Amino acid sequence: MRCVTIRKPLLNAALRCAVEEIIRQCDCLRQDRLQCVAAINYGNGVASAHLMAKALGPDGGDIGLVFHAADFFVTKQRYDAFKATIASDYPNIKIVDEQGIGGPDFSGDAE
Repeated sequence: MRCVTIRKPLLNAALRCAVEEIIRQCDCLRQDRLQCVAAINYGNGVASAHLMAKALGPDGGDIGLVFHAADFFVTKQRYDAFKATIASDYPNIKIVDEQGIGGPDFSGDAE
């Protein structure tokens, strides 16, 4: 079993070929799975940092991070990539506060 990123045309082809089971990401390491669809989570964090910088404009600014505080590998990859990209590529953006939320009251936890 291996974990791979499958783009939409490949996923559709697998479904047409009657692939018995396709699992998305979080269940990827179970050995009895036939297929796995996974995101590039570190890349998602990098992309999010670039989008934040674009939204702030050339002057940058102060930001706060609200993140999902669950102990998930994929969540940590996105979070770490976002912070690293802001720190390395955008010296005019400062992370002034961070708060993890765990649910189930996500909106209340973020206040």
